[in-house]
Amino acid sequence: MVCRMTEDERYEIIVRDRFVCQRCGKPVGVYGQLAHRVKSGKGTLKFIENFLQQNYNKVLTKKDIKNKIIDNKKNLVLTCSLACNDSYNIFNRPMERDELLREIIEEVIL
Repeated sequence: MVCRMTEDERYEIIVRDRFVCQRCGKPVGVYGQLAHRVKSGKGTLKFIENFLQQNYNKVLTKKDIKNKIIDNKKNLVLTCSLACNDSYNIFNRPMERDELLREIIEEVIL
């Protein structure tokens, strides 16, 4: 899945992250990559569906999960390379992942 956002939304994240890679600190300007902290993919969508149902008794479409949670600005950070991008994935760190998901869900869904 590709992160679909406007250029203005992308630029907001770049400015928020001060034009530097959030992993290594390298200046990247406007040409850096946006990394998903909670990765995008079919397994993630299913995990978030279950997370919403179990913790909030909520059901969202896959499209809404993608748009409102996975592509949420809080789930995206500026990185300089594929290596830094990959290292930002917190999906396999349950405490960090679940804390971020709760933060996003409680802000945009509830």
